[in-house]
Amino acid sequence: MNSNRSLLGSSLAFVSMLLISPVSNAQFFIMGDETVDTCTGIFVDAGNSEDGTGNPYPDANFTYTICPDNPGDAVSVEFVAFGLQTNPNPNNSDYLFIYDGPDAGSPSMGNYTGNALQGLPVTATVNNATGCLTFVFQDNGPANTTSPGWEANILCTTPCATPTAASSIIDPPLPNPDSLSIGVCLNEPITFGDAGSSAEPGFSLDSWVWNFDDGSIDTLNAAGNVTHSFDEPGEYIVNLAVIDNNGCVSLNLQPLQVLVSTIPLFNSYQSTPVCAGSPAFVDGNPVQSVTWTALPPQVVAGETYLADGAGFSYSSELNFDFFEDGATLETCDDLLSVTVNMEHSYMGDLDLTISCPDGTTVALMSYPNGGGGCFLGEAVDDGSNIPGTGYDYGWSPNPDIATNINDNSNWTQTTYTDNAGNAENNNIANPGLYTSEGDLCDFVGCPLNGTWTFSVVDNLAIDNGYIFEWGLNLNPALIPGVTTFTPTIGLNADSSYWTGPGIINQDFNANYCDIILDEPGIYDYVFTVTNNFSCTFDTTLSIEVVEGPENSITAGPDQVFCGDPVQLQGAFVGGGPSPCGASQGTTTYCYGNNENTTWTYCPDNPGDGTLMNILFYDGAIENFFDHIQVFDGSDTGAPLLVDLTGNYPETSVTATNPDGCLTVLFTSDGSVSCEASTFYEDVSWCVGCGQDACGFTWNWEPPDYLDNPTSSQPIVQDFDGSPTEYVVFVEPIGLENCATTDTVLVVPGFE
Repeated sequence: MNSNRSLLGSSLAFVSMLLISPVSNAQFFIMGDETVDTCTGIFVDAGNSEDGTGNPYPDANFTYTICPDNPGDAVSVEFVAFGLQTNPNPNNSDYLFIYDGPDAGSPSMGNYTGNALQGLPVTATVNNATGCLTFVFQDNGPANTTSPGWEANILCTTPCATPTAASSIIDPPLPNPDSLSIGVCLNEPITFGDAGSSAEPGFSLDSWVWNFDDGSIDTLNAAGNVTHSFDEPGEYIVNLAVIDNNGCVSLNLQPLQVLVSTIPLFNSYQSTPVCAGSPAFVDGNPVQSVTWTALPPQVVAGETYLADGAGFSYSSELNFDFFEDGATLETCDDLLSVTVNMEHSYMGDLDLTISCPDGTTVALMSYPNGGGGCFLGEAVDDGSNIPGTGYDYGWSPNPDIATNINDNSNWTQTTYTDNAGNAENNNIANPGLYTSEGDLCDFVGCPLNGTWTFSVVDNLAIDNGYIFEWGLNLNPALIPGVTTFTPTIGLNADSSYWTGPGIINQDFNANYCDIILDEPGIYDYVFTVTNNFSCTFDTTLSIEVVEGPENSITAGPDQVFCGDPVQLQGAFVGGGPSPCGASQGTTTYCYGNNENTTWTYCPDNPGDGTLMNILFYDGAIENFFDHIQVFDGSDTGAPLLVDLTGNYPETSVTATNPDGCLTVLFTSDGSVSCEASTFYEDVSWCVGCGQDACGFTWNWEPPDYLDNPTSSQPIVQDFDGSPTEYVVFVEPIGLENCATTDTVLVVPGFE
């Protein structure tokens, strides 16, 4: 008995105690190459010693025969605990072969791995005059470190006339009556039943033992139905064993396969917020079906600390042993992805590579890489060694993202509280499956079995991080016979559809819907899908509807141009003239290298109590090196209110000084910018002073002769003498299709 490891759980240990306690002083018979005569004792795997203590069974093969010490009796071995090492490749699993006689040339009684013999007796049959049983242990896989082996009580009894088990899936109905397989949903009840199990003449069935392959076993004392459900996706092989009144167990197997559906991933999205009466939509495409495979997790879990050292190298190894000997990666299509969950506080100093067992190495991202101060995951950047929160990153020959992780279009400015309690605001690389720097197809020809290595070189000091796990995802079809399934979702309206208010039109598949909502509020939409396992899932999206500008905007009274500039009086109805009409409006700016540009915004009458406000609502700049700073006054000598960099969040800032002025300073280095690269787009901001609701864009057409056609009250600086109609378009920032318009006429005051 292996006292230093669990025998398949505490419940089995309790059963073991009950069954073994009457023979607690019995002799232990340890698996080896020998024959013994006995009708009492405890039969254990080769990892045990004679006093019952043990270690994991060794990587060796043995043949062991147990014969009765009273001629005419039959040996019976009752397995109290049974657990052999299994492998997705059946050829690499460990097996115990049992033969009905004195040697391995006797009739076979089957071969067993995993927990197949758990709680079952094996008895010599009436056709076996010797009453002996022969056990052949075959070790096929890697070194065993976790599987407990076995422990069984030896006794003698009347020779067995082996009963026969027969079972079936009763409900839900099988799609194919000749099949022994069913696809079901999570927690869906499944009814199994006896389908004509029988005992040999002179005997009767006493017990029906159902093994559900999820750690649970039900034992019935009659041939009734049994109902079971499964709470995890996957494959479950359900077996029935029957035991007769002589203690003899059926040896035939009739596996019933149950496939439990995986949960799909929804990628639904919607337009929100929208203005009342404006077009909106919900889109359910695409729903991503999730594949389940019997392959073990191909990952290495556990923290690897990436210390802050210049040139320090770190590696983590993943060992494969379940492929056929000599198997190689024959096509790049069989390499699905390399994934890592990690965090680091400075992407720019990292060099990431992966190597296969023959030493072939592919660069995922090389140093220098342009990643700069972008974080990977939610790093702790206070100089401590406290682990941050890792994000899931990956690289694939068929990536979801066409660029690599160091492309700043794949970063998001994120505000978070780190695991040390510090407030952080920094660019973080988005999780996703990226394009590697090197060609992952260079691994074609690499051995599959052996050590794959993920390596990180930290080239600069100061910043640190952690790898929490990494993995290599290979095509499950590389191991024949491994069960893999992917539930599918149909494209038609009977498989996926939306429900919710205001739907005015939908596509043929009912996955995309056009919506019109006339009243402000929050409206819920439910997207429901059904897969080919008849499992239904749903997700809910909300659309926020807000008031639009509608009739609340005026272009102001008509103007007469008499040679001097005139100011158009665009305003919100009922708000009166704007006290900052000369400064208010929107600015869109494509900045260049070596910027040092300022804008100053003041009320029309500084000191009258009006306070300027600026809303930065769109754009991004180079992180750390480029800055947008806002000062509380009419020049850059005033106190600093805001310092924006990177992919900054939408930011609003209001003056606090007596004059009510704000000054914006834009600075940049000489590396990358909106003008000098494709990395960065225009920066946009809106200037106002409260009652003009600086959350709207103003655009006047035609822009001819206007000093600032994106302000609410531009000045007509010149005139060609012809009456001109100016149209103002006012739209809430970020809300498409919400613009309202008004017109004003400028006429000459001279003939």
